[in-house]
Amino acid sequence: MTDKARDLLEQAKTLSEDERESLAYEILQTIEGLEGRLSKEQTKEIERRARAALSGNSPPGDEWEVVIARLEKRFSGPRSR
Repeated sequence: MTDKARDLLEQAKTLSEDERESLAYEILQTIEGLEGRLSKEQTKEIERRARAALSGNSPPGDEWEVVIARLEKRFSGPRSR
C-alpha cells in the first residue's frame, strides 16, 4: 500500500460506520469488472457477515461432506471427480 493510500485509510477510519460503508461501496464501484455486480444492500450484507465471522460471533458452518451431500440430493446426482 502506498503512503497516499495509507493516509486515506487512516482518514477513513475516523468516519462513522455508515460513512465507511458508503465510501467502501463507492470505491468498489470504481474497480473495473465490479461495477454493477453488487448492490449497496448486497455489499452491506457481505460486510456484516465478514465482520461477524472475523469477530467470532458467527455460527460455525457445516462440514464439507454435509454440504456436498445436501447439494447432491438437491441436484440429484453424484459429483464428478
